[in-house]
Amino acid sequence: MLRKVRSNITRRKLHKKFPPKSVERKIFDFETASTAGILYHVSDSETELALNEFTAFLKQRNISVTTLGYFHGKNLPQDIKTWKDIRFITRKDCDWLRIPNPGVARDFVEKEFDLLINCSMRRFRVLDHLVQCSAAACKIGPDSSSTGLFDITIRVSGDNQVRFFLENLKRYLPLINRQCTLTQAE
Repeated sequence: MLRKVRSNITRRKLHKKFPPKSVERKIFDFETASTAGILYHVSDSETELALNEFTAFLKQRNISVTTLGYFHGKNLPQDIKTWKDIRFITRKDCDWLRIPNPGVARDFVEKEFDLLINCSMRRFRVLDHLVQCSAAACKIGPDSSSTGLFDITIRVSGDNQVRFFLENLKRYLPLINRQCTLTQAE
């Protein structure tokens, strides 16, 4: 009962803070995309290394990248504050329903990315809300129980899941886009 009430309140609040936008869904790959937004959970230096490599990969393809990290604590650790080109939100930047307050989150959500990539291997309501409210044309994330949030999901297992997810994204996204293009042409 409490869960249902919380869910209804969250849905209403989300629509008020981040009004839904009509976005045409498209499948992009690394050749056709010009902008990408990356969401992730700040966890360790291995995640940072994998994201830095992936961001460099995107920039080599002339894709403008905006990165937003979520730290599941109230204050960012000092070593994380030095990560370059990454904006962060923490639990302190969210209300009791885990809906991000306007500011950095609103700026991120309102950008019309060609690709929105959620690299968080754990589900966080905050990140789910950001994906749900995003104006991105193509939303990509790990295969989890977040049904309906993503246009494309990739199943992840094993160690260093973020790196595995990003490597598989590099491998399969061009194949998926090629298959969608072939299907539409027929």
